[in-house]
Amino acid sequence: MIMKKLLIPLAAVLLSACATAQYNSSSWRLDKKETLAVLPLENYTESAMAGVKTSAMAAGILNASGIKTADFYSGAEEKARSEEELAAVMAGLAAKNIRYALTGAVNEWKYKAGLEGEPTVSLTLSVRDTATGAVLWASVASRTGNSSQSTGVLAQKTLNRVLSAIK
Repeated sequence: MIMKKLLIPLAAVLLSACATAQYNSSSWRLDKKETLAVLPLENYTESAMAGVKTSAMAAGILNASGIKTADFYSGAEEKARSEEELAAVMAGLAAKNIRYALTGAVNEWKYKAGLEGEPTVSLTLSVRDTATGAVLWASVASRTGNSSQSTGVLAQKTLNRVLSAIK
């Protein structure tokens, strides 16, 4: 009996050590009449298309929560944008009467080396006012999963948590 009482807490501690998460995010309210443009996230990883995949997931999660999005990631190139290029994109969105844009980067999207091969995902996201370029909302999130998860599942869990701050 004593052994069972010890094994259950020990198992819980060991399982919780398999996955770690770190989130830094603010809360922000979006007028539901507005459309949020989802731009292709910059991909700073060695995984092809991680930025476009994450943008597509973000748009799906936002749509499922009742936020209208405009797709600006399909068929996009994954490349870093200069401040001038980003300003031109923002001006183009403002000219289309799209007031807000989700932008950011995928900083990590891989499986950690080792026997278990745990997935890791790290994202930096922001919502910008297209007229001014000002950052209205920002989030940084990193998460490590367990060996039974894919990077896609881990990215979706991370995005669910982070994007829930946009109301």
